Amino acid sequence: MVAADTASLGHEKLGYAQALETDLVERHGLLIGGEELRKLLCYPTVEAFRQAVRRGRTPVPVFPIPHRRGYFAITKEIAAWLTSCREHASQCEAGIE
Repeated sequence: MVAADTASLGHEKLGYAQALETDLVERHGLLIGGEELRKLLCYPTVEAFRQAVRRGRTPVPVFPIPHRRGYFAITKEIAAWLTSCREHASQCEAGIE
Protein backbone atom coordinates (compact mmCIF):
# COMPACT_ATOMS: atom_id res chain seq x y z
CA MET A 1 0.00 0.00 0.00
CA VAL A 2 2.82 2.45 0.82
CA ALA A 3 4.59 1.76 -2.50
CA ALA A 4 1.35 2.44 -4.40
CA ASP A 5 0.86 5.70 -2.50
CA THR A 6 4.43 6.76 -3.24
CA ALA A 7 4.01 5.96 -6.94
CA SER A 8 0.77 7.92 -6.98
CA LEU A 9 2.48 10.94 -5.43
CA GLY A 10 5.28 10.70 -8.00
CA HIS A 11 2.74 10.78 -10.85
CA GLU A 12 0.88 13.64 -9.17
CA LYS A 13 4.11 15.68 -8.90
CA LEU A 14 4.97 14.92 -12.51
CA GLY A 15 1.48 15.93 -13.62
CA TYR A 16 1.72 19.18 -11.65
CA ALA A 17 5.15 19.99 -13.11
CA GLN A 18 3.98 19.34 -16.66
CA ALA A 19 0.80 21.37 -16.15
CA LEU A 20 2.77 24.30 -14.73
CA GLU A 21 5.29 24.18 -17.57
CA THR A 22 2.55 24.01 -20.20
CA ASP A 23 0.67 26.91 -18.61
CA LEU A 24 3.77 29.11 -18.40
CA VAL A 25 4.80 28.36 -22.00
CA GLU A 26 1.28 29.12 -23.25
CA ARG A 27 1.18 32.41 -21.33
CA HIS A 28 4.73 33.65 -21.92
CA GLY A 29 6.30 31.66 -24.73
CA LEU A 30 9.67 29.91 -24.55
CA LEU A 31 11.39 32.90 -22.92
CA ILE A 32 10.25 35.15 -20.10
CA GLY A 33 11.61 38.61 -19.49
CA GLY A 34 10.78 41.92 -17.89
CA GLU A 35 8.27 42.31 -15.11
CA GLU A 36 6.90 38.77 -15.58
CA LEU A 37 10.36 37.30 -14.99
CA ARG A 38 10.85 39.35 -11.82
CA LYS A 39 7.47 38.30 -10.45
CA LEU A 40 7.86 34.60 -11.27
CA LEU A 41 11.25 34.58 -9.55
CA CYS A 42 9.58 36.18 -6.50
CA TYR A 43 11.64 39.36 -6.30
CA PRO A 44 9.65 42.10 -4.56
CA THR A 45 11.20 44.99 -6.50
CA VAL A 46 13.05 45.69 -9.72
CA GLU A 47 16.07 46.73 -7.68
CA ALA A 48 16.10 43.43 -5.76
CA PHE A 49 16.09 41.55 -9.06
CA ARG A 50 18.88 43.73 -10.51
CA GLN A 51 21.00 43.17 -7.43
CA ALA A 52 20.51 39.39 -7.62
CA VAL A 53 21.54 39.45 -11.29
CA ARG A 54 24.65 41.52 -10.50
CA ARG A 55 25.62 39.11 -7.74
CA GLY A 56 24.88 36.01 -9.81
CA ARG A 57 22.27 34.90 -7.25
CA THR A 58 19.19 34.23 -9.37
CA PRO A 59 17.60 30.80 -8.87
CA VAL A 60 17.68 30.10 -12.64
CA PRO A 61 20.13 31.31 -15.26
CA VAL A 62 19.19 34.71 -16.67
CA PHE A 63 20.82 36.27 -19.70
CA PRO A 64 20.67 39.32 -21.93
CA ILE A 65 19.68 39.09 -25.59
CA PRO A 66 21.49 41.36 -28.02
CA HIS A 67 19.52 44.46 -29.01
CA ARG A 68 16.86 43.77 -26.36
CA ARG A 69 16.45 45.46 -23.01
CA GLY A 70 16.69 43.51 -19.77
CA TYR A 71 17.26 39.87 -18.92
CA PHE A 72 15.49 36.71 -19.97
CA ALA A 73 15.13 33.15 -18.73
CA ILE A 74 13.94 29.92 -20.28
CA THR A 75 10.35 29.24 -19.28
CA LYS A 76 10.90 25.52 -18.69
CA GLU A 77 13.72 26.27 -16.23
CA ILE A 78 11.45 28.60 -14.26
CA ALA A 79 8.73 25.93 -14.16
CA ALA A 80 11.26 23.35 -12.90
CA TRP A 81 12.50 25.76 -10.20
CA LEU A 82 8.96 26.57 -9.02
CA THR A 83 8.14 22.86 -8.88
CA SER A 84 11.27 22.14 -6.82
CA CYS A 85 10.33 24.95 -4.41
CA ARG A 86 6.88 23.43 -3.99
CA GLU A 87 8.31 19.95 -3.40
CA HIS A 88 10.78 21.27 -0.83
CA ALA A 89 7.99 23.12 1.01
CA SER A 90 5.85 19.95 1.02
CA GLN A 91 8.72 17.94 2.45
CA CYS A 92 9.34 20.53 5.16
CA GLU A 93 5.68 20.47 6.15
CA ALA A 94 5.80 16.69 6.35
CA GLY A 95 9.03 16.84 8.38
CA ILE A 96 11.00 14.91 5.74
CA GLU A 97 13.92 17.30 4.98
